[in-house]
Amino acid sequence: MQRLDAGELLFTETISGGAEIMVLAGELHADGETFSRYSWIRLPTDTPLEMVSGPSGATVYIKTGYLAQVIGVR
Repeated sequence: MQRLDAGELLFTETISGGAEIMVLAGELHADGETFSRYSWIRLPTDTPLEMVSGPSGATVYIKTGYLAQVIGVR
């Protein structure tokens, strides 16, 4: 679980092995989209994506590094 201040970047580098993110409070912004409370985001392995917390910050649950093991991923 991670708490972000307003306007803080979630990741500063590409996540090897991918990530799943659940927004528990506040919101995240990425590529013109807003992910609010209870949004679930799945980032495939080695996908660069700049995610920034909203004006009130955000609390997120993050699970990383296991998506390379998913069947069908090449």
